[in-house]
Amino acid sequence: ICLPVFSSIVTKDPHTFDNDTHCGKLLLYGVSHLLGAAMPSNAEERAEILFRVGILVDEISNFVLCSGLIGHDKNGRHRGWDGFSGMEEPFNATLLNLSRLHTIKSVAGIVYIVENPSAFMAILNSKPLKPLSLVCTYGNLRLASLVLLDMLAKEGTIMFYSGDFDPEGLIIADKLKGRYKEQLNLWRYTKEDYSEALSRRPLSPARIKKLQFIKDQSLINLSQEIRKTGLAGYQELIL
Repeated sequence: ICLPVFSSIVTKDPHTFDNDTHCGKLLLYGVSHLLGAAMPSNAEERAEILFRVGILVDEISNFVLCSGLIGHDKNGRHRGWDGFSGMEEPFNATLLNLSRLHTIKSVAGIVYIVENPSAFMAILNSKPLKPLSLVCTYGNLRLASLVLLDMLAKEGTIMFYSGDFDPEGLIIADKLKGRYKEQLNLWRYTKEDYSEALSRRPLSPARIKKLQFIKDQSLINLSQEIRKTGLAGYQELIL
């Protein structure tokens, strides 16, 4: 159920549990207590913890681009997901789509994840593998992306992630590596790949400073190389 509808049913006001209200904070405290989880510290964590109890903060505009995935609902294989997979066509799966599924599986037991939609389409159009399961996070870790990847991880899917060689790209890779551990492999994320992907775009000191928060050792080594050059590298240059 979406948050405004839930709020209307409980209080006759769709805005009672808005993020900036006392009731909204009380709802988060209550849900956190019930789940035994930490209180959310940002909008993404708020959306994720409410999703865990069936409340959708943004069920339509929160989406993830994917191809080659099989969805299962309470009746078995989902015909919509089957149709897109069978036609080898990509589609944006919204948080609402994902909330109605019990499981999601890769057609090959492996999924390749990229940061940018341009890279996603280039790989998909080149058809390097068949069958191919591909996911694009749109440069962010929206809740829809995490829900989809969590469901794939639960099925034992092996994941390969590739993104940009800039502070924001490395932070995304680091978060995914920390979340999925050995189940996720960093794909084309070496110093040699960075050299090939190197652009002429300088990174500001404020952006470079973000690299201090990287935790994965291989990404720390890569971040040191980025500090030396002061330049961003882009996924599109190593297609």
